[in-house]
Amino acid sequence: MSISLSSHICLFTLLCSSLLITTIGTDARPSWHERRSNTLFIFGDSLFDAGTNNFINTTADFQANFFPYGESFFKYPTGRFSDGRLIPDFIAELAGLPLILPYLHPEFRFISGANFASGGASALVETYEGFVVNLKTQMMQFEELKKRLKKNFGDEQAGNIVSKAVYMVSIGGNDYLLPIRLNSTVFQSHSHEEYVAMVSRKGRRHVAGRVCIEGTIAVEGREGRQCTDAQPSWPERQAALFIFGDSLFDAGTNNFINTTTALQANFFPYGESFFKYPTGRFCDGRLITDFIAKSAGLPLIPPYLHPKFRFIGGANFASGGAGALVETNEGFVVTLKTQMMQFEKLEKKLKSKFGDEEAGKIVSKAVYMISIGGNDYYFPISSNSTLFQSHSHEEYVEMVIGNLTTVVKKINSKGGQNFGFVNLGPLGCFPLTRALAGTSGACLSELNELAKLHNRALPKALDKLANELDGFKYSIFDFFNAGIQRINNASEFVGTDAQFSWHGSRANALFIFGDSIFDAGTNDFINTTTDFQANFFPYGKSFLSYPTGRFSNGRLIPDFIAEFAGLPLILPYLHPEFRFNGGANFASGGGGALVETYEGLVVNLKTQMTQFKKLEKQLKREFGDEEARKIVLEAVYLISSGGNDYLFSTSANSVVFQSHSHEEYVGMVIGNVTTVVKDIHSRGGQKFGFVNMGPLGCVPHTRALAGSSGACFGELNELLKLHNRALPKALEKLADELDGFKYSIFDHFNAGMQRINNPSKFGFKEGKMACCGSGLYRGNYSCGGKRGETDYELCKDPSEYVTFDAFHPSERTHRQFAELMWSGRPPTTGPYNLRALFNLHKQNYIWTFLR
Repeated sequence: MSISLSSHICLFTLLCSSLLITTIGTDARPSWHERRSNTLFIFGDSLFDAGTNNFINTTADFQANFFPYGESFFKYPTGRFSDGRLIPDFIAELAGLPLILPYLHPEFRFISGANFASGGASALVETYEGFVVNLKTQMMQFEELKKRLKKNFGDEQAGNIVSKAVYMVSIGGNDYLLPIRLNSTVFQSHSHEEYVAMVSRKGRRHVAGRVCIEGTIAVEGREGRQCTDAQPSWPERQAALFIFGDSLFDAGTNNFINTTTALQANFFPYGESFFKYPTGRFCDGRLITDFIAKSAGLPLIPPYLHPKFRFIGGANFASGGAGALVETNEGFVVTLKTQMMQFEKLEKKLKSKFGDEEAGKIVSKAVYMISIGGNDYYFPISSNSTLFQSHSHEEYVEMVIGNLTTVVKKINSKGGQNFGFVNLGPLGCFPLTRALAGTSGACLSELNELAKLHNRALPKALDKLANELDGFKYSIFDFFNAGIQRINNASEFVGTDAQFSWHGSRANALFIFGDSIFDAGTNDFINTTTDFQANFFPYGKSFLSYPTGRFSNGRLIPDFIAEFAGLPLILPYLHPEFRFNGGANFASGGGGALVETYEGLVVNLKTQMTQFKKLEKQLKREFGDEEARKIVLEAVYLISSGGNDYLFSTSANSVVFQSHSHEEYVGMVIGNVTTVVKDIHSRGGQKFGFVNMGPLGCVPHTRALAGSSGACFGELNELLKLHNRALPKALEKLADELDGFKYSIFDHFNAGMQRINNPSKFGFKEGKMACCGSGLYRGNYSCGGKRGETDYELCKDPSEYVTFDAFHPSERTHRQFAELMWSGRPPTTGPYNLRALFNLHKQNYIWTFLR
């Protein structure tokens, strides 16, 4: 029995991760009108409530906005009555929609639906009356939203949204739970049958009587509004993905056929790196096709033979061990010919489900990925193949490619136009075939020569098809040479997806040190006061819609830098769930370069450096000394430190400050910063990004100290300017002293002053007043009402304000600053910008895209 050769090549599954992205994908999360995707409206009780009860006047009995709710997925309580996501969240994900926000959420805006569900809600108004949003009221809210849709989109478009939407309803449980727990007059005065009839009748009246269910559309006629059958619609701009081939692409097909374990991978340790269980993929995790699907905004594409298969974003027909020739592993695999027959069956199902026209669009816009041939060459080498022995190598290759092109022609005859091919990898150099050479470790040259012969013939055959077939477009990935490069120089190609581990595409790691400008939640995990925390509403309200510990309404500079660099959000090092996945954030709100600054309440810069050293040891244990050294060497280090040292000195009796001249004090602050830089450099770090001191004397808090005059706090600003003159001199000195030291300084001070003094020039409406706070300029540090002063004001739109609270920038300001740091030029950013620093040491790869 022959083993599927491709089962030994999963180290290459990411080589194609950019292949076909431009054709398969558009926006992964488009709005409803861009994709014609169904909108999702959600009614009901706690089974569906995504946080509605956070925003009504009720008791904790009807809320879930406290730990440990949400701890398994969101890592914070969202108001969902679960440890993670709910049924509607998964339905939205499967439908390609974002999470659907509660209608009552302060930041609600219509994107792809609305969630009206309320924990404890019921079909009967009497159930938990006054504590929940009952179904009748939910329907009233829906009517309000319909009016808003008409206003925003016009009557016809709003009507399309409502008629094509899917409506999810979960109601009734509380109507039965309440009378069991309490004395319910309504329940006691009716038979069980009557009571059930009341509940079901109310449900129908409130929801079903006003909207049409999935699969129907509303038609206005003499009889009034009627629902009639409608064909479902596949999102117009989303290309499906159909996958043919062998074990390089097999996502589990062979789990569902009668074969041997030699052609299966449904046992440990397959799947252990990502799925944590064997899925049938011949790899420790995901395959090329999984990454392509993810990049295109599609879900994982299931095997067509999966018992629960349903068409969502495509179908996977690939079978481990399969060949283009029927004779290859015959009777034990799904050959390419049979895979094509399965596709034809699926096409019929699509026509039945979507109609001929819609099915035709799916087929024509889809991308077809094909990896086939390897087993056709390995099979005759490892067994007595009459077919192989009775033909020359050239004739045999022609038969393999001929069967492949026959399938391509069939797909094209049905409308398919976009194809992605993988040529044959270095078949003779994989461990299985190399082992045949014994201790010499040589490649099996005969097999490699066959692969090369195939790889020379394939592009010629495809060029010929391009001349013959209407609309035929294709891409070939050079698997052979990409594979040989990695086999011969493995250390140069340490890679998985950049979104899942730091070394994806050799991405640089990002290490972040500093204060509240950079703190992504560190202070949530230390023993401190609410003066140094931002883990309560309305912090975080604009982006993640919950407080993350960031001192802003949304993301911070490092979040955007990570995004620009292709990294995930960088977690605080102290986060209980921290694991190294692209970097670490050590920054602590209130932290200073001097140990004395807010001592005992924050993580100062010196301690942040100690944490980095601990992490470095962890990296060595996890990746080995050499790999850890590369991480540290190629990383970028962001530092924002000093502001609190000056704020503290002017707002408190600081013995250190009072016992030194301003110049001496600034020298101490910068000296502590450069000490950390030298320490990082001694460990291999070379690339640093600095933020100079922003205009802290002109933020709402310090401006309010001057009273109605609105003047800036001059003494503080002079200290900051002194610091900002000294910092570049200190860094220039380091550049002369430290080998390989390269740096970027962002002029935070002048960029901030420009926006404060001329907000409209940068898209803001207000430069001097905070969005959140109280008192003059909302300069009292009372945002959220948990810092000794419970009353505070909150603006309607934080994006109109340069400053979010009394001290800290809004998310929009953070983004603008991050963009300047990433790609700005002197005098705002220099001598390097961060993009240049990230690109240093970075290898460039050439990918083939389907155009």
